[in-house]
Amino acid sequence: MRVILVLCSMLFILVLSITSNFKAFIHRGEIGFSFTTNPDFISFFTIYQFNSSTLIAQKVGHFFIFMILTAILVFCFKSFTLSLFIGFSFGLATEVIQPFFYRSGRILDVFINWSGVIICLLILACFKQALSTYYSIKTSGVEGS
Repeated sequence: MRVILVLCSMLFILVLSITSNFKAFIHRGEIGFSFTTNPDFISFFTIYQFNSSTLIAQKVGHFFIFMILTAILVFCFKSFTLSLFIGFSFGLATEVIQPFFYRSGRILDVFINWSGVIICLLILACFKQALSTYYSIKTSGVEGS
């Protein structure tokens, strides 16, 4: 059942990544796919200006959706290492595949995706450490009087 949760989450992100018109998806719920055998990978290394609130919101979305995916991966697989590997691989793959669907995958988006993965793992590691410390203090009887 947990694997189904991971696959559905990844499928959702993939659909967001390769739908032909992201704005039509967001505003009208339209999903469409157009495939090309001649993708433009030159734009992969183009750095864009953050001069639009829509663009900024989209990049914040990249960050948070990969944080959520990573939390789901950790929940399902109980492994930070495996979650890091899957999150990083999927974060790269979603950007590399976009030019095949007339979208522009960007190296900067890969780093934003990876940042979401890393921040999630850091938060979960801190939370795990805090819980471990709390329970070790509680079970050793060294609680404050």
